[in-house]
Amino acid sequence: MPPFHPQDPAPLPRLAGWLRSTGSPRDRALARRVEAVAADTDAFAAAGPDHRSAVLASLRERWAALLGEAGRPVGPAPARLTVLSEDVVLRRPVRLDGFLDTADHRALGELASLAEVFDLGPEVRRQVRDAFVARYGPGGVCAHVWDFGAAAGEAWQRAARAAAEGARPGSDGDGQTAAGGVRRLVELRAELVNAVHRAHSAGGGGPDDEVVLPVGTVAALGSRMPPWAARRPSSYTAFLQRGPDGELCVNHLYGGWGRFGSRFLDALAPAAARETGAAVSAALAPGARVAQVRPVNGFNANLHPLFVPDEIGVDRSLASLGVEDVELVHDPVGDDVRVRVRGTRAWVDVLYAGVLAPLLLEPRLAPLVMDHPHGITDFGPLVPRHVSDVPGGRLVRTPRLRHRHLVLRRRRWELAGGTVAALTAELAAEGEVPVRTVARWRALLGVPDQLFLRAAPPRRSARVDEDLLRALDRPKPQYLDLGDALHLRCLARWLARHPGGAVLEEALPAPVRGPGSAAVELAVETYRAGRPTDGADGADGTDGTDGTDDEDLTARGELVRRRDER
Repeated sequence: MPPFHPQDPAPLPRLAGWLRSTGSPRDRALARRVEAVAADTDAFAAAGPDHRSAVLASLRERWAALLGEAGRPVGPAPARLTVLSEDVVLRRPVRLDGFLDTADHRALGELASLAEVFDLGPEVRRQVRDAFVARYGPGGVCAHVWDFGAAAGEAWQRAARAAAEGARPGSDGDGQTAAGGVRRLVELRAELVNAVHRAHSAGGGGPDDEVVLPVGTVAALGSRMPPWAARRPSSYTAFLQRGPDGELCVNHLYGGWGRFGSRFLDALAPAAARETGAAVSAALAPGARVAQVRPVNGFNANLHPLFVPDEIGVDRSLASLGVEDVELVHDPVGDDVRVRVRGTRAWVDVLYAGVLAPLLLEPRLAPLVMDHPHGITDFGPLVPRHVSDVPGGRLVRTPRLRHRHLVLRRRRWELAGGTVAALTAELAAEGEVPVRTVARWRALLGVPDQLFLRAAPPRRSARVDEDLLRALDRPKPQYLDLGDALHLRCLARWLARHPGGAVLEEALPAPVRGPGSAAVELAVETYRAGRPTDGADGADGTDGTDGTDDEDLTARGELVRRRDER
């Protein structure tokens, strides 16, 4: 057990105090060094721009030495050690009057329904259900959550592999709920993909022509979700920027439930935490008990305060519920694996608001962090791939994807590793500012002058967790202005970071220079209430009513609106 809560706001002073309490002279000396590191960390915020680099280098050296003596060496690259992160928070909320209008709210509500159709979460739920029932039987109970941890992690792996391989719509299942239940969702997904591709092709659509989703079809997706996939509530966070022509560009789409706003609540007035908890609770069943699970795993972005009354923790003395106070149960009514409090036999909705992928956390917590697994969504299948030959390999172009005025995916150009090498060689051969080479390749590829350079999608291995770890080491996206001489000087060096291939993505909206210009990104959470189980639908979701009434959709829109106004 740790000597203090992993989410403690002052961990270094707590650690120093605990070391002193052991009475060991060696521990007391170590405590003094920890306190010195804590003092330097606190001083960083007040350090001037000219001194910050030196303070940061000193902190890295101290931490490297400290961890080495404690038996946790950082390896040969201490410069990559992240010793602190800094957030700048305005204590008074920024007014958002007029940032989003009624049309925006409607489109974002429909985006949430579209996201569920292309989300990995439902498949994870079915795989977890099958693994649990196979081990414990229908209505079975796992008294110790950690006993099912490894199996839950493997269920996630199977779900991710199945999504990557692309299940064939209409193919016969193996009798399991995962195969039968997911089939309808796969068919719904394939129906939309095929309709969109046909419409784009029939209209003579090329790689520069937008793919526009049929409004009526997308608006009806919520009512066509299989019943099993809609019984539990869902929530998403969309990161948005307003484009030059009034469009809303979706930069990222993740799971919601307070995940991204909660980490800043400690810096705001107490009312912010209460409002966040109220918004989250409103999407759950009336009277539902909700608890957070807050593993840190050395990842700063996983530090966030409580915004609901309960927490499930490894150490019962540091949380309202210990891991041993809850159990896993197959709920035969909802045909789902749920978390239940042993003493009261009440269901618990468990929220993991961290941003570190669940598969990278300790396996014993997997059943808890996967209670609401939504948030891994890929709209890539909706856009056709246009392939052509270019020097060094094949170029894959995909058009912009739009629903109403939401840009869901920007235009992209995927370059093979050989193409990157050929371009890099030509840039180097021309000289310091390779204007002619860039002009020729711009015409060849058909790219605009403002882009983002990204790493190519990595090849998938047999283990999703290993893929996630490799993804952490990929280079960050780099903004490119092909009309800027400084960027042209650096282009070959930036491309050299991507020997295995690269992706060029249109910059939309493109950065604007000049006084009064600023990049503004808004994170908006949407919520969908769960649909009650009436017993009419089967375990595989092949019977029963698929409908969503107007009240549910209206409530969801109101929740989005209230969140935005804050």
